[in-house]
Amino acid sequence: RDDDDGLLIPIEQEAEKEAIARAVAEWRANKEENKEQDLPEEENIYPEDPDDKRIEQVDGEPAPVLTSHVAVPSQKDIEEALLRRKKQELLERYGCLDVKLEDR
Repeated sequence: RDDDDGLLIPIEQEAEKEAIARAVAEWRANKEENKEQDLPEEENIYPEDPDDKRIEQVDGEPAPVLTSHVAVPSQKDIEEALLRRKKQELLERYGCLDVKLEDR
C-alpha cells in the first residue's frame, strides 16, 4: 500500500465524495435538459408475426385456449427414464459384459 502514514485514505475519501457529488449534479442537469426534449418512443425492432397465436385478438378478448393432445410424461416417468439412461452410461463405462447381456 502507498498509505503507510495514514494520510492518503482520508484525502482520497474526501476527493471521492466530491467526485460523486459532481457526477450526481451533472446527471441531474442532463436529466432536466433531456426532459425538455421530445424523445421519440422506442421502436419495436422485432417483427410481429400475424399468425402468432399468443397475441390477443383485436377486440381485446383473449384468444381461445387450445388443448394439446400429446401425452405429457409424469415426473415419475421422467425420473425413471433418467435413471435408465444413467445406468446404461455407467454400464458402458464400468460394467462387465455379463451384466450387459442379462439386461437384453
